[in-house]
Amino acid sequence: MGMTPPAVPTLRLATGTANLVRHSFVRDGGGTVRLTTQEARLLGHLGARPGEDIDRDQLLVEVWGHRGASLSRAVDATVRRLRRKIEHDPAAPRILLTVHGTGYRLVPDAQVDEAEVARAHQPARARLTLGARSVDLATGEVDGGALLTAKERLALERLLRAEGGWVSAERLGVAVGLRQRPGALHNLIYRLRQKLEPDPARPRLLECKRDLGYRLTARPPPSPPPAGAHVEALGSVARHLGLAGGVSDCVVYLRDGDTLWQVAAFGPKLGPDGAVRAPMRQAIGEGLVGVAAATGRPVRVADVHHDPRYLPDLTPARSELAVPICAYGSVVGVIDSEDPTPGHHGPRHEAVFVSLAAIAAAAFPAPPRGSP
Repeated sequence: MGMTPPAVPTLRLATGTANLVRHSFVRDGGGTVRLTTQEARLLGHLGARPGEDIDRDQLLVEVWGHRGASLSRAVDATVRRLRRKIEHDPAAPRILLTVHGTGYRLVPDAQVDEAEVARAHQPARARLTLGARSVDLATGEVDGGALLTAKERLALERLLRAEGGWVSAERLGVAVGLRQRPGALHNLIYRLRQKLEPDPARPRLLECKRDLGYRLTARPPPSPPPAGAHVEALGSVARHLGLAGGVSDCVVYLRDGDTLWQVAAFGPKLGPDGAVRAPMRQAIGEGLVGVAAATGRPVRVADVHHDPRYLPDLTPARSELAVPICAYGSVVGVIDSEDPTPGHHGPRHEAVFVSLAAIAAAAFPAPPRGSP
């Protein structure tokens, strides 16, 4: 790819004058420093659009000749070198500013509002704690040596503003400049999990659910409720339904306040140690399981592809049946089964689940006297 001439031959800055043809910068106080070809090209490109925020990816395409999105850090490295040459204090730049999560802005005039500099140079939160990991949003550095890209930092900022709420894939895509590239957004989230999650295969900090989007949990999830005789009974229910009930998958949830925890399983969710593999937790009213808990009635769906309430688990499903376990006048758990065949769960399955739910309810201890 041939080099194109600079957009402007010379550029006047508050600290001196850059000759973009001869690749030099003459300081007002005396002295000349050499600019590399890419430093001159970048400075000329930014100088042709003073005061504008220019995206890193755009600079990689227009100055470096890259095609499409790139993980290259060439822009950031060149900016650092340029600041050492054109700024009075490279650690507190006034001319070549960072626009957090986007790119850079060149302000040739020295009369820059200090508040504007602070806003452009610093993110909303400089440091973020995610479980056992700490992230510096200003530099992208993660404890352990990983480094976040600009778009990854921007995604974290957008999820932070949601304060634990869900952000749709479309809105997150708009925020990071990937609105019409869902595959690229998926890859971005995958890379973030590799850098932030203790176990990326079982994400607990950066959650994703179909039809809801993404959610950032800044604290580690709470511990599941303690085991007891009633939990052992739920394990027996799951095994019985799997072995004698004609289902290939069964998971039993235990209610703890407004949360439902997977505590027993048969099928793909049953780990080799007898525990639930990658246990999910859901809020009351969330997903088909949450709906069964909220209403106290069974929920049977022939094809979950046509039901927006469905939340996927480890394996894809088409048919789902969720039956609440009721004890002492309230819902204490849910029995759930999924199957890859549409319409698999029929009235017979529902009747069996209801009967076993009643048997399992007998194992639950009575609530303390005087409790609601």
